Amino acid sequence: MNYIDEIQPEQIRTVEKRRESDEVFVLLRGRGVLFLGEGALELERLYPQVMEPGKIYNVRQNVWHSIVLTRDGSVLIVENQDTDRNNTDYSPILPRHHPLIMDAARHEQPAEGEE
Repeated sequence: MNYIDEIQPEQIRTVEKRRESDEVFVLLRGRGVLFLGEGALELERLYPQVMEPGKIYNVRQNVWHSIVLTRDGSVLIVENQDTDRNNTDYSPILPRHHPLIMDAARHEQPAEGEE
């Protein structure tokens, strides 16, 4: 997956979880933050994981998650071929989570003159 506007920090509105399989993420370029969440039926707590290029991040089934990438970002996502809306749950991100998302993403933006 390459950068798209929907994964900018201010655009993130939901998290998702796969009910039938794990999902793997690998940051290929740019900078990224993988957000992992807790909660049974809906998102309760959210934790940022700053991604390292080339490192494998295995998100276990039934774990809420979302990702933010910089504009030059690209991430490899590996999931079961039959993963779709029928075996994925979605939960809204609550207003109390937005400052955490914005702060974590801000720290991952290149400083002026960097890149």
